[in-house]
Amino acid sequence: MFSKTLIAAILGYAGIVNAIPTTINTNDDISAHDTTVGNAKMTWCYPGLGACGQNRGDGDLVVAVDPTVYGNWPNPNLAPICNRKMRVNYQGRSIVLTVVDKCPSCPPNGLDLTPAAWRQLVGSTDLGPQYGSWDFI
Repeated sequence: MFSKTLIAAILGYAGIVNAIPTTINTNDDISAHDTTVGNAKMTWCYPGLGACGQNRGDGDLVVAVDPTVYGNWPNPNLAPICNRKMRVNYQGRSIVLTVVDKCPSCPPNGLDLTPAAWRQLVGSTDLGPQYGSWDFI
């Protein structure tokens, strides 16, 4: 039904298309975030197994960052932002947290803290979202 030439042409085209390099937004230049980010929306949540592949508990001083800061990685466990330290500031207080997760519901530059981190930095978990600043250290 199909000639050998047509089949060879289709297979050849498919090989060329597969060979075209594609770009994955890896956000590997996380140094772009090395300046202080102000007016960052902060919330808290109960952690679990995070995007970095680590299981964390309510008492851990860890944080999830928004997807634009985390970046897109074929294997998110290997993202260079995993285990990076950040200083989070709120009304004259600061805390050092470790990045262990991605927060899909966070706005750009937003953070999701664990209950322990929230209590230490903000106070009561009865409070709704708050705004602070952060920077990588």
